[in-house]
Amino acid sequence: MKTPIKPYYQVNRAQSLRPTVPSHRLTLPVLIILTAFLLAGCGAVTQSIHLPPVSETSTGQIQDGRFVWLDLMTEDTVATAFFYSHLFGWRAAKSDEDGEYYLFYLDGKPIAGMAATESKDAAAHESLWLATISVSDVGKSLASVKAQGGKLLEGPLDAAGRGRMALVSDPADAPLILIGAVGDSPVGRKAKDGQWHWIDLITQDGNRARGFYTALFGYQVEPVEAGEGHRYDIFKRDGRAVAGIVELQWEGLEDNWLPYFKVADVDKSIEFVRNLGGNLILKSGKVAVLADPTGAVFGIQMR
Repeated sequence: MKTPIKPYYQVNRAQSLRPTVPSHRLTLPVLIILTAFLLAGCGAVTQSIHLPPVSETSTGQIQDGRFVWLDLMTEDTVATAFFYSHLFGWRAAKSDEDGEYYLFYLDGKPIAGMAATESKDAAAHESLWLATISVSDVGKSLASVKAQGGKLLEGPLDAAGRGRMALVSDPADAPLILIGAVGDSPVGRKAKDGQWHWIDLITQDGNRARGFYTALFGYQVEPVEAGEGHRYDIFKRDGRAVAGIVELQWEGLEDNWLPYFKVADVDKSIEFVRNLGGNLILKSGKVAVLADPTGAVFGIQMR
């Protein structure tokens, strides 16, 4: 099997692969994501809000350990919507007229969400992409998260139309959302331009990360030949590649999940990103890692 992401990077260490976002700063916008609406000024959260399902086509089963959705926590929803609409052809729209949660659409279908977060430090970006992963039993998965050294940050809460959701972090504080989805996990599909198709865990401690995620989701680990100074593995479940894990010994690097989107031309996309106010972090061949104008880091790949 070919490696989904070629694991050799030309590194610009002047930029980080993840902004520093304290876990308590994630909970408010994630509550918005989990419920799609925050009651203004009182901190209370409505418990029955409709969100689109993560799957539009029935598979007849929940596939534990599969990444099924992405949400963008951003400091500027207007600038962010402009950036991604011009880069990938997305359309952004509020999930409801008075809501604080937005949906990104491609060809009329929802592909990701967006919620606002505020930075108290003008010099520090706190925007980031947040991944959602499918589980068959949220309660059992939360018990496993805690047993393996992870943390429950918020929830669990029920989002009508989507499922039961909880915000957690792994032992190195990489955040992700667990979902017991209403209906099924999405059908596997070949990504087209503008769609996300892969995700990597960036970590300094590969042994700890591999131990946590294999125990939590039953992943098998397949090592892949990598460049000098880092290690790359593939997480698999039932023989299917699910995600990658990149071990990098960079001072100050914070663990995080990094999504990749398919593009027709990497170099043209990089130029487009720069013209739209984003930045190139690193590039290798047909793969690049970039930051949007608010600092949220993501990858692109030409396939």
